[in-house]
Parts: sequence; C-alpha cells; structure tokens
Amino acid sequence: MGFCANARGRVCLLRAATSRDSYQYFHLISGADLPLKSQDEIHAFFSAHQGQEFIGYSQYDYSKEVMGKVHRYHLFDDHFKGKGPSFFLMKATRS
Repeated sequence: MGFCANARGRVCLLRAATSRDSYQYFHLISGADLPLKSQDEIHAFFSAHQGQEFIGYSQYDYSKEVMGKVHRYHLFDDHFKGKGPSFFLMKATRS
C-alpha cells in the first residue's frame, strides 16, 4: 500500500466524517503518532480551547546537509523502493 492509497483512504474518511454535523475539527494522526494523553484528556483540552488553532512555524537557518535531504525527498517513495544504493548494499550483505 503506497502513498496514493493512503491519501485516498484519508479523503474517503474525511468525506464520511464531514457528512455529519457533529464535529467542528478533525485531528489527523497516523500510526507513527503516539498520543501521550488519554482520549478523554485530549477531548477536554480541545473543548477548553474551542476555536483556537495550534499551527505554527519558526524560521531556521538550515544547514546544507539538511537542505540536501529535503531536496532529495521523494514524495511518492513507493516508486523508488529497492532501486537505490542501499538496495545493492543489503543484497551484498545477505549473500
């Protein structure tokens, strides 16, 4: 299952969720996210801060190393699996 299937799944879920009037906000988390609070605590927090947005950014002078990684990132990485130098290194160490 690749990026496109994941994105289609999220769109399908959002369409189903927005077809009901019971929610004002949706919090999208993935399997890589680990909630540090219980679901009740999370709901209580957002009820207490209703209408507030928690999105921000900061400017940072990124190093060439970091920017190199950003520029080489493949959004659709499922097309590149097994085609880079690490594939050949893994194959060489297994044989």
